[in-house]
Amino acid sequence: MDYTTEMIPDDNISFYEIFNFNETDVSREQSLSFIPYIFVSVFGLVANTLVLYVILRFRKMWTPTNIYVFSLALGDIFHMLCLLLFASEIASTYWPVGQFMCKLFWTLIALTPFTNIYFLAIMSIDVFIQQYFPEFWKNRLGQIAAVVISIVLWIVCLLLGIPLFIYADLIDNYNCQINWPEPLAFWNLTFISYRLALDFVLPVLLICIFLILTGVKFRNHKATESSSGAIKENIILVSVLTLVYFVFWVPTHVLEMMSATGDLGINEGSYYIISLIPYLKSCVYPVLYGFLSQHFKETLTAVLCCKNVQDSSSQPNNSSEKQEEKSSPC
Repeated sequence: MDYTTEMIPDDNISFYEIFNFNETDVSREQSLSFIPYIFVSVFGLVANTLVLYVILRFRKMWTPTNIYVFSLALGDIFHMLCLLLFASEIASTYWPVGQFMCKLFWTLIALTPFTNIYFLAIMSIDVFIQQYFPEFWKNRLGQIAAVVISIVLWIVCLLLGIPLFIYADLIDNYNCQINWPEPLAFWNLTFISYRLALDFVLPVLLICIFLILTGVKFRNHKATESSSGAIKENIILVSVLTLVYFVFWVPTHVLEMMSATGDLGINEGSYYIISLIPYLKSCVYPVLYGFLSQHFKETLTAVLCCKNVQDSSSQPNNSSEKQEEKSSPC
């Protein structure tokens, strides 16, 4: 990314291009500003890797909801890797890993928010179908369907990031940024509007609609005892994850729109804090999985405490069959 130490009064400058660290004017405090990014990225990588391990390691965690949670955690890992590259640029005062990685960096920066919010939308639709069409959900939307949907959604989100891959470039061999064609102000506003609509407004509205419909149906027509607990847990999980996503991404989207209209009146310290907020979401999500999902909480607690975990399939071959008890390495 491109960061400058002074505000540049140019309407064509993107929100991501307002601060620039270069070798001639970087103070010691600025050169050390990458340290919080390192801490956040390490915590996010460890926490989300643990989420992936718990889901992959134990068969009882292979539910459709947890398969979507797996994709959320995978997207957050990509986001934390981007933060590490970002930190390395600040520490080095130049982009250290070449043009292809610059393009990949910007593609992942676009990809991870898309995957996060769209997998939340898929989860809201999934619990909606589970409530309104339980037989169809039980017979058609199992593990395999969740895997196929996840793969398709990853491909779609990757396609949505193509504009950044095309226009990301290494300027003067050290500065990784988006090199929009002329007129810069038009293309900058177009992309920010495109991202705001597809990456925020539309999916958040869809999630709210499906969650409200599901909640009304759940409240007025109680599901069977065997499924009502799972539906309620999924409603709460998706609602809280969406609320956190909304709160952590609103400041960035607001400032992007302000930058596109030439009205970005913030200082460097404010920008520094706001630029870190979306990454903090990737650290909060793993904690929420443990608090909001009972099965996840039990399995994660057992893994962290090095206790034996009973790994039984949700659909055993027969009622008397017990699978071998597996223990997590300590």
